[in-house]
Amino acid sequence: MRILHGEVNESQSFQPPINAGVPIPPASRTKHGIDDADGASTPVFGAVVQAFDDWCQDSLLVGQASGFDLAMLKRARQLAGMGWGRPTALTSTPWSTCSTIL
Repeated sequence: MRILHGEVNESQSFQPPINAGVPIPPASRTKHGIDDADGASTPVFGAVVQAFDDWCQDSLLVGQASGFDLAMLKRARQLAGMGWGRPTALTSTPWSTCSTIL
């Protein structure tokens, strides 16, 4: 969900499919219903990262276990040769280590 200027808007989320460039493991295919053919037709990370940055702007990012998500985003940006500006984030999972990972 997105919180911008103190307003919660649960209808706004950023969840585009992304081609990771590697085969989708069988366990993931079973859980999410996405196979290699589905992933092949989606854009790569670099093609959607600017849209994500534009979507985030000065928002507070809220997620479940968002420390994991932010660590993955940071690593993907590093691998793509992009800078990292840690967004303001809140996790709904109390044991998340968001602040220590990033």
